[in-house]
Amino acid sequence: MLIKNDLHDFKENGKNSINFSTCSLLTGIYEVANADLAFVFNNINKNLLKLTMKTFFTAIIASAVLAGIAAAGTVNFSNFGSTWEIQASGTPISGGFVAVGTTGGSDFSDGAAAQATLLADWDQFGAATDFGGAAAFNLNGFFSGVASGDGGASTFSGKDIILVGGDGSGVADSAHLFVINTGATFEADAPLFSASVDANSGNALLGAAGGTPLAAGVAGAFQAAPTGAVIPEPGVSVLALFAAGFLALRRRR
Repeated sequence: MLIKNDLHDFKENGKNSINFSTCSLLTGIYEVANADLAFVFNNINKNLLKLTMKTFFTAIIASAVLAGIAAAGTVNFSNFGSTWEIQASGTPISGGFVAVGTTGGSDFSDGAAAQATLLADWDQFGAATDFGGAAAFNLNGFFSGVASGDGGASTFSGKDIILVGGDGSGVADSAHLFVINTGATFEADAPLFSASVDANSGNALLGAAGGTPLAAGVAGAFQAAPTGAVIPEPGVSVLALFAAGFLALRRRR
């Protein structure tokens, strides 16, 4: 209606009569449009700010989580550098266990003494591995593992990295063991603790190089020491029980 009246005024009074009313309308439309655009852009900015802050905090949390994972120190242990095949009585060990850790014990004079020492005082660092597993390309007598943990913990910090392995699932049930002081030490992250040790690192506390390797192209063999742990054969056990029963019957007569 306002525009129609303005057009009428324009016909009656000349073109200049439209200026004020029409310009007022156009100005109003412009102001409303600007206000709407300002509202839209204001909301866009708020949403972008929320999204940015959310992304920022998500990134901080993710970084903290990843930093926690990455902060774990690592010890890589294998015998692929030395290529010494680990054997028990001349046979490459299959299965068994190999681990790194530390001990305050000192009696490694023979297998039995070493076993008792480790059972009394052995702190394992991270996870153990085995002989002849997938990580060792299924080669008996060979191992490869990565142990992760806090090298700065009071249990480990500044202490020798000891490499221990045997033909059982652990120290207690192994008939053969080897113990090597690698010469390396556990340390705190600065910024990240990492060490790599091998069968020929440092010096052997139990076990010795010797024998003939069965794998082709390797440097030599290393013999784990017998612990003296003997599991009696079923036939021997049955015979012993039979003999004891026979003696008991004779005494009754």
